[in-house]
Amino acid sequence: MTIDVKSLEFKITDNWKKYALENSWASFIPEFAEAAGQKFMKPAGRNVIYRAVKEEENQQEYVCNACGSEIIRVKVSHGETKTEIVPYCPKCEKKPESNWN
Repeated sequence: MTIDVKSLEFKITDNWKKYALENSWASFIPEFAEAAGQKFMKPAGRNVIYRAVKEEENQQEYVCNACGSEIIRVKVSHGETKTEIVPYCPKCEKKPESNWN
């Protein structure tokens, strides 16, 4: 079964909305969608869609829906005290900067 990802309706969960409000510096806020039992995620404001391939104990593994590459996570620093883990597709997206101010 092929899922038309252009028809997916991505939404930010309440927990992530709260996180975004409390952490205005955060560059990664995910949006989620699901179709035919398949879960998808994309960073808010970005176009590349990630497809969940494994889920264990609230930890998901994703691949790029466009090229199939494993989604990599990089630690991004915002100033001296704020850091976050930002996922990206190494083939379809530019690696996030490791030190944003």
